[in-house]
Amino acid sequence: MAYTIVTDSACNLPAQMFREHDIRVIPLKLIAGGEPMILDSELADDGEALRGWNQRLRDGVDIHTSPANEKTCEAVFEKILAHGDDLLYIGFSSRLSDVYATAKAVLTRLEKKYPERRICLFDSRAVSFGEGLLVMKAADMQEKGATLTEVFGQLKDDRNCLHQYFTVPNLKTLARSGRLKGRVRLAGSFGRQPLLSVDEDGGIHAKASARSDKGIIDAIVKRMGQKIADADDRPVMIAHTDCIEKAQNLSRKIREVIHPNSVLIHTLDPVISAHIGPDAIGVFFIGVPRKKRVD
Repeated sequence: MAYTIVTDSACNLPAQMFREHDIRVIPLKLIAGGEPMILDSELADDGEALRGWNQRLRDGVDIHTSPANEKTCEAVFEKILAHGDDLLYIGFSSRLSDVYATAKAVLTRLEKKYPERRICLFDSRAVSFGEGLLVMKAADMQEKGATLTEVFGQLKDDRNCLHQYFTVPNLKTLARSGRLKGRVRLAGSFGRQPLLSVDEDGGIHAKASARSDKGIIDAIVKRMGQKIADADDRPVMIAHTDCIEKAQNLSRKIREVIHPNSVLIHTLDPVISAHIGPDAIGVFFIGVPRKKRVD
């Protein structure tokens, strides 16, 4: 049975990939300065628009992220199911966003309307390119003829090997989002930059800290060296909020020390940028299995 992959716009993948693999995307939304922004995949490729957005973020524009819209989700999902395809939904970490919960509620209703269709929901427990790497894996396997069952099983394995590290100059924006706990706040105190991770439970945890950009880049690369496996065969993804020079410095250091087969740099989407603030960088890759596995 044919199946269609669905994700959301926060996975940060380029629009061309969605078109090539016929991946459907749920556009997320936020309100900036009283104006709604619909974050479709085309915006993710618009460098000028993203730079303008990040300047507004630096200027302190009033921002509100909007809950995922059930009608939008339903329109995307039902078109697939009514066409006769099964459906695989790969969503933003349920610990950090309500997108997955909204999609699950909609698909639970649609399961009753389309009992003959197979619907699989997968919580990526990831953000940005972490989610995007899992979507890429699913698309690649689908193109090679893998069944929905095979893809779903591999996604669980890859999620257990997914590593996501990021740093922000200060924790004010992230703290306002309500996603920080005490130890994470402490890591960013006393003028230090925290090294944070999105761990196997999909939450944010502190790993280390440093006093300078160079120090935090060295800390990221050191941890990558401990966690990456078969670097020659693995892509590394770097996301940033309007700090391309810092992202390029991280890319150069990774290439010098780890030698991955490719390093892709991309600007973070506005939803995640709104929660972490400007001048943040993150790195995402598939590496060694985590000691703790959460299925």
